[in-house]
Amino acid sequence: MTLQAERPFGIIIAMSAFFRKNWPLVGIALLVLTVLFYLGRSHKEVVGKPVNPGPAEEGVKLEDIHFTNESTGDGLRWTLDAKEVRISDDRQRVSFTDFLLKLEPQNRPVVHLEGKSGQYDKAVGRLVLSGSLRGRTEDGYTIVTESAVFDQNEGVLTTDGAVSITGPLFSVEGRGLAYYVAREVLEIKSEVKTQMNGKPWVS
Repeated sequence: MTLQAERPFGIIIAMSAFFRKNWPLVGIALLVLTVLFYLGRSHKEVVGKPVNPGPAEEGVKLEDIHFTNESTGDGLRWTLDAKEVRISDDRQRVSFTDFLLKLEPQNRPVVHLEGKSGQYDKAVGRLVLSGSLRGRTEDGYTIVTESAVFDQNEGVLTTDGAVSITGPLFSVEGRGLAYYVAREVLEIKSEVKTQMNGKPWVS
């Protein structure tokens, strides 16, 4: 009984003596274990944390693209260069930004159009263009409007907004435009102000 009671007490005394003698090493070991414990815990929390990908966007996104479309209307084709393009999953709709659109009729002046954004609906063959739209023809005319629509089947560029056209033979301002690119026919719908050879003419 006496030996059994004194044995734990002796062990405690021995352990106390050991800690007093080696307390710097023991302290360092405890510090290292504590740091490793928290590092291990932190690592597991980061790895295991679910990542929210955000709402899924439709279609495929491309950058710096060049696209050519052989149109059926009057042998007119068009090419599109854009900084960014998104194509829908069914490949029927294309949206684009910072673009240059080139309309190329046969044996007629090419038309270049620049703007901020646009959409192409393949099913109906229509491009909707917007954002400070600027156009120029290879025979020296410029077109300025805010937005326009190009119908590739009819080969016509239209807008209902204010438009101005300047060139070597005449300058015209008005509201509403229909320009048949392949036939080189221009119509201004209303509020027409024209200058022919420097002489003003108002309709």
